[in-house]
Amino acid sequence: MRLFIAVWPPALVVSRLAALDRPACPGFRWTTADQWHVTLRFLGTVAEDQLPGVNGALAPLGSEVPLGPVVAVAGPALVPLGPNVLCLPVAGLDGLADAVVARTLSVGAPVADRPFLGHLTMGRASRPARPSRASGGVDLGLAEPMLFAASWPVEEVTLVASTLRPSGASYQVIGRYPLG
Repeated sequence: MRLFIAVWPPALVVSRLAALDRPACPGFRWTTADQWHVTLRFLGTVAEDQLPGVNGALAPLGSEVPLGPVVAVAGPALVPLGPNVLCLPVAGLDGLADAVVARTLSVGAPVADRPFLGHLTMGRASRPARPSRASGGVDLGLAEPMLFAASWPVEEVTLVASTLRPSGASYQVIGRYPLG
């Protein structure tokens, strides 16, 4: 199974994001509401017999890890993430991501040697895009930046199975781990 550990925005934030004007642009595909999440850790391919170890590592997360209230803060505008991705930055999850990584080091792919960068992927270009300040780096023909800001309390962490398809990835939550 291809797995990752994530936080999902609540329905109100999702509905506000869905209301953003998302113009059609050749070579660019907007992600869909069911794909909007913040990955805390990508595990990659994990054998099914390793799932009990992942569950055991994440189950006590809310009661054993002294995180305090976790609040995700999205925005203030969509920005580029490399040459092909348009994302909405999400702050406030660094400590939670660190705790998840520490608890799951023995499972899955090695942890990337870079700082955590919380974000919601909003769209992908099929090839590197021409720069555009208004659209956060992807040339969508917009005159103004795409602004969006929201915050929400994080109430759970999820373990998600990912299936890659030509139309985009589909996700299935296979574990929920409440916080607090």
